[in-house]
Amino acid sequence: MTFHSFLFFIRSDATKTRITVCEGAIYAESLF
Repeated sequence: MTFHSFLFFIRSDATKTRITVCEGAIYAESLF
C-alpha cells in the first residue's frame, strides 16, 4: 500500500465513522 492510498484509506474510514455517528444521532432523536 502506498502512502497516498493509505491516507485515502484513513480518510474514507473516518468518513464512514462520521456518517455512522450522524445516523446514531438521528436515530436517538427519533426515539425521544
